[in-house]
Amino acid sequence: MKPVNNSAHRSDIDALRAVAVGLVVLFHMSFPGFESGFVGVDIFFVLSGCLITGVLARELESTGTIDLLNFWSRRIRRLLPAGLVVVGSVLTFSRLFGSPLSWSQTSGTATSAILYYSNYYFVSQASDYFGSNTETNPLLHFWSLSVEEQYYLVWPLVFGAIGLIVARSKRFQRRSLQLGLISLVIAISFVHSYVLSAGGSASAYYLTTSRAWEFAVGALLAVYLQNKTNNSSVAVRSTAAIAGLGMLALCLVTIDFAPFPAPSGLLPVAGTALFVWAAVPKDSPLGVVLGNPVIQYVGRLSYSWYLWHWPFLVLGQQYLLSDSPKTRVILIIASFGAAVITHHGVENPLRYSPMIKSRGRSYAFAATSIVIGVGGAFLLSKAAEQKLAEPELAALQELRDPWYAEATEDFACAISDPEGLQEKCTFGAVDSSQRLLLLGDSNAEHWLPAFHSLGVEHDFAVTLRARGGCPAPAINARGTIDPQKCSDLQAETAQMIEALDPDVIIISQTGKYAELTLDASGGALSEAARQALWIEKTEELVGGMTDRNVGWITPISSLDFDPVECLSMRSVEDCENPAWKATALAIKQGDWSKMAFERTTVDPVLFDPLPFLCTDTDCSLVIDGTYVYLDDNHLSAPMVEKLTPEIEAFLQQLSFVP
Repeated sequence: MKPVNNSAHRSDIDALRAVAVGLVVLFHMSFPGFESGFVGVDIFFVLSGCLITGVLARELESTGTIDLLNFWSRRIRRLLPAGLVVVGSVLTFSRLFGSPLSWSQTSGTATSAILYYSNYYFVSQASDYFGSNTETNPLLHFWSLSVEEQYYLVWPLVFGAIGLIVARSKRFQRRSLQLGLISLVIAISFVHSYVLSAGGSASAYYLTTSRAWEFAVGALLAVYLQNKTNNSSVAVRSTAAIAGLGMLALCLVTIDFAPFPAPSGLLPVAGTALFVWAAVPKDSPLGVVLGNPVIQYVGRLSYSWYLWHWPFLVLGQQYLLSDSPKTRVILIIASFGAAVITHHGVENPLRYSPMIKSRGRSYAFAATSIVIGVGGAFLLSKAAEQKLAEPELAALQELRDPWYAEATEDFACAISDPEGLQEKCTFGAVDSSQRLLLLGDSNAEHWLPAFHSLGVEHDFAVTLRARGGCPAPAINARGTIDPQKCSDLQAETAQMIEALDPDVIIISQTGKYAELTLDASGGALSEAARQALWIEKTEELVGGMTDRNVGWITPISSLDFDPVECLSMRSVEDCENPAWKATALAIKQGDWSKMAFERTTVDPVLFDPLPFLCTDTDCSLVIDGTYVYLDDNHLSAPMVEKLTPEIEAFLQQLSFVP
């Protein structure tokens, strides 16, 4: 059996790169079943830790030292050319075709991307990787590249220091001591990551220190395998590789959005490490499968495809005014084409080009790239300042920040503490003995402006208990952030109602659950099954509110594009929103809810907003000078205020206000 040669090209690792980028792409496409595809990044982290440490270990063994400047110059030639092309393309496309409302955000992330501190930029912005505030950021994915670059900057220093410590030890102890010191790095970083993850901090996902253990596991594997012969049989190694891939597949059904990356990240990290250890021989049956030319090509293209896929999705959907599955597939195919061009036209040619082959020229190229990238970002930022000074764009910008946003951010009103809700999530006449309880998802939140002003006028308190992506009926839905917390919230609804003892309960959520409803285990359902489940869970919810005064707001119209961004780029006429398309899900889910009410003794009073938002032909984005939508699925605060008389009539039907 041959030694595991980490310096030789390994087709199995290229195959694993293809798996990793495929998982990430499918996750970003919102492809059903790949809600945990973000673990592809963890695969890349372990591979980077293993491969880079293998290079450093061989250099340290052969020369007794590590040439840091030479190492970093190789990283510049490998990563920067393609990265600069993508950042520059995003800046250019955004300026020419993108929404001016996004220019400032794109400028900030472009600067952080080209300087490789994107992860800390998103931490400073308090951005949740799984939250809606990141969905329109075309350079979000550079956070992981920043983590890798920071690792490449620091790890050679750490590994070199470990080498010095080992060199002073007795020869027979060197390997064990080296492995022990790397294990200490793993332990410290993992504990740090676990603490942050348990606290629900977004920084757990972004920080290099909370991700270092994943790289270090790869480093541990590289040192362990160095000059080591794998005496296991082909059958054992193939079985181990299949088991590693099985662990990665298991991630898709066992790993949720939280807590991550620790301890949940152990599964993809262990699966990757097991696969790399196996070192499947190329001539084995599994090795032949992994060596398939298509798989190998995707693996070699993984860096360029990773760079391009997210900007294509974000900017493409924005420009085409569509987030349909068909649109996403077309954009992903286009991004692969861009990756092919970049790989063969930029990435490889410059990586091996004599023009920047020398150390000095590599650093000169890096400096020039930084000037170009940061300069382009600065120009876009200045253009944003000028554009947003225009009254119409300033008004559109204000829609993005409704007055209740700060109070309700980070699921602040998705708690099971009545006192906490009274303190943080109660509006209107907050000290009144009369209470209205508003339940549902983020669609319940957008009605706050009307209920708040009516509460002040009629002397009643409005308490919001809502979580974005989490409907009031106890169903599981695709795209829900942390389904377990949503499920817990739903299960405690009855207790919360009893504790708050409201005079009236109002329930509201998006109509998109007509498409998004899943079974209890997260599996897809047919439309008939979704309907049956929605009726069942709605009946359970409302049926438990006997002797309560209940109101139900049926869903609003929804869009498959961001209307605010569209209006910032085009005229109202060009932002077409046909009624048949915008109201389909709302009507469908509204009908399902009515079927559920017929099966209960509770008879909720209904408020249907659709007649006030849509005609028979279209659902306009502007009504009598008022911008209707905040985004693709929420009403703007001005529009809700405009509907205050209708909400007041709704409450009068409930005999709650005179």
